[in-house]
Amino acid sequence: MNSPTHLNETLTQLLDLSADQRAALAHGLLLSLEDDEATTPDGDGWTAELESRLDAADREEYAQGDWRDVIARIRSEVVAKERA
Repeated sequence: MNSPTHLNETLTQLLDLSADQRAALAHGLLLSLEDDEATTPDGDGWTAELESRLDAADREEYAQGDWRDVIARIRSEVVAKERA
């Protein structure tokens, strides 16, 4: 089982890869989810969810930010969970 610490260390190592390497890794990971029922679109439900998110984006309800800030926030949350 992977601990949050191990996952955080792995993420740090992966972020050191070149942009091309990270893109290839991301592509491979996304492809690995295609057969996962939890991530497989379910027709009307999937369409409704996408439309809802697009509408929210049009209303500017989503905060836009730099991906680096998102990674920093995720890391902080992981560290906080490790200490809990």
